[in-house]
Amino acid sequence: ENPRIPFYAGVALERLTDAKAAKEQYEKSVALKPSFKEPRFALGRILKNEGKNLEARPHLEAVVEADVKNTSARLMLAEICEALGVLDDAEFQFKEIINQHPENPYNQHRLAQFYERTGQNNKAKALFKATEKAAPTKPSKKLRPLQPSKK
Repeated sequence: ENPRIPFYAGVALERLTDAKAAKEQYEKSVALKPSFKEPRFALGRILKNEGKNLEARPHLEAVVEADVKNTSARLMLAEICEALGVLDDAEFQFKEIINQHPENPYNQHRLAQFYERTGQNNKAKALFKATEKAAPTKPSKKLRPLQPSKK
């Protein structure tokens, strides 16, 4: 009756690289307590890795609903929505990540890449320029040449 037991069994099995058995344990844990977000996240991740995006989506949506600041779940959910062709939902997830972490230009860069992949080149260019201003690339330092080895 304790959902933590199959969850931790799933974690152990996943570390032993037995994803199939881990997935079964996570499913048991979710069946025992649907609001338990850790096995839902793990199950969503495994299903996404298996290419079962349609099955993974409700698990990750439940995690995001329970924990709106879970950036990893939002990012996975955005990738799944994009793969499923639900571009509005994917864009929404990327924008929510940016709203939660506006100081991180990497998130803006990810959204710009999404725009580029979906053919929204004007939005992509504008966002790429904004990320370049936020985190300009520094020229690499000129290092002195190394002395030849004496061996």
